[in-house]
Amino acid sequence: MNTAIRLIKTQEDYETALARVDVLMDAEPDTPEGDELEVLAALIEMYEDKVFPIGLPSVAEAIKFRMDQMDLRPRDLVPYIGSAARVSEVLAGKRPLTLKMARALHTGLDIPAEVLLQDEGAELPDENPAYDWSKFPLAAMAKAGWFAGFNGTAHDAKERAEELVQARVMALAAQKPLSSPYQPGTVTVDFIREAARLSYLDEGPRLVGDFLGKSGIHFVVLFHLPRTHLDGAAMWATDGKPLVALTLRHDRLDNFWFCLAHELAHVALHLEGNGRTPFFDDLDLMGDALDGIEREADDMAQQALIDEEAWKSSAASHTGHPRDVRVLAKVLRIHPAIVAGRVRHDTRNYRALTRFVGLGEVRKHFPEAATGA
Repeated sequence: MNTAIRLIKTQEDYETALARVDVLMDAEPDTPEGDELEVLAALIEMYEDKVFPIGLPSVAEAIKFRMDQMDLRPRDLVPYIGSAARVSEVLAGKRPLTLKMARALHTGLDIPAEVLLQDEGAELPDENPAYDWSKFPLAAMAKAGWFAGFNGTAHDAKERAEELVQARVMALAAQKPLSSPYQPGTVTVDFIREAARLSYLDEGPRLVGDFLGKSGIHFVVLFHLPRTHLDGAAMWATDGKPLVALTLRHDRLDNFWFCLAHELAHVALHLEGNGRTPFFDDLDLMGDALDGIEREADDMAQQALIDEEAWKSSAASHTGHPRDVRVLAKVLRIHPAIVAGRVRHDTRNYRALTRFVGLGEVRKHFPEAATGA
């Protein structure tokens, strides 16, 4: 073992240790290199716990994070905060939120109340509102050709927005008819887990359509509508087969695979026997904002992606260390982004493991979804 190992006290020491860990990443246990790796990992964890404690992000950080997710500019926050000057002060951390501002940001941007109020368990509205389809950019959707054959007024479009979006998804599915039949009961935890193992391949996201199609399930990737919160949907297609749709709102691998698993869970748990009711999902919602059905889909998706027993027994669940993330991903034969996403979700630290979640690695697989056509 390297005798030069010492406590990590500075950022320079930290960077040096990380570089050495990268060199030793594939070291075998119970070898000098393996022992050195184990000691370095422990020292790095001690330093990170001291310098980068996991906790609630600041109000400004939380708002900026949501702005980045939703492609918002500071001026887009004026309706929630009150004026451009106030927006600037809040984002700079110079002005605290009033209760009215916090309520507006929570309701309008779905930022958790405990972050806005910096008080664990804090609450604002009693419940999260259902989709407000009237806020969808219907004019942009119509211009992109989403509503072919619809001749109603703008008011009619707002009244029928959910129906029109559903029709668009079904129209895209109809462009690629499936020859394979769908057998009820096909989608199980094991089926979703098998789909998730496609993530291990470089072209994994692109292969999802073929994988699902062979089981009689339509897969559609939608153009993401700016300033909307729609991540995915599950419904029956016009041919009587299940249809799973993703919007790629967040261009990250961890989000892609969880959203896919969530919508497939709806197919397994909720589509059969529910008539023709579709499910439209905003997967940024967490905790009490989820109803029972969405919580069930989340639980099944989480279990399918990483078995709970495997997760609890893994070092990654305890340390969140990059090396442990890679090790668990290799054991499960899934992309490290899925493991990193689980760490970030469980710790509520969405600044951790940023370079592991596959930022910018999804939309490139679906160039046809780069426009609304």
